[in-house]
Amino acid sequence: LVLRTLFCFHRRTRQPAIIMVYSAAEVLLHGLQLVGFQRKSRHTAKYCCDLFHRVYGSHPKVVHDIWSNLHTTALDDAALTDDEKSYKSFKFFMIAHYFLWNYPRNSETIMLRFGI
Repeated sequence: LVLRTLFCFHRRTRQPAIIMVYSAAEVLLHGLQLVGFQRKSRHTAKYCCDLFHRVYGSHPKVVHDIWSNLHTTALDDAALTDDEKSYKSFKFFMIAHYFLWNYPRNSETIMLRFGI
């Protein structure tokens, strides 16, 4: 799994900040590894994407977009701190997706609340 870092400037201090970015393909591979899936050469990309969706409830591109938006948002309450821009935080982020998808009471409550 390759982790890319981008350098940008903090919006208030104008100091350089590091952003961890995973591509959608890296989110897919990492997410499946977290649940113990070992990809074999016979597994197609479509099969892996379908499996990811069954496990996490979202397409890897959607999860990638959410993770990226948490790094670049202008909202102070939603932005990740420098300590939260880590591999460990990404793992907890994936666990949260797993939890929300796999516990029907919670996902039904969220769907009703937001009219999904």
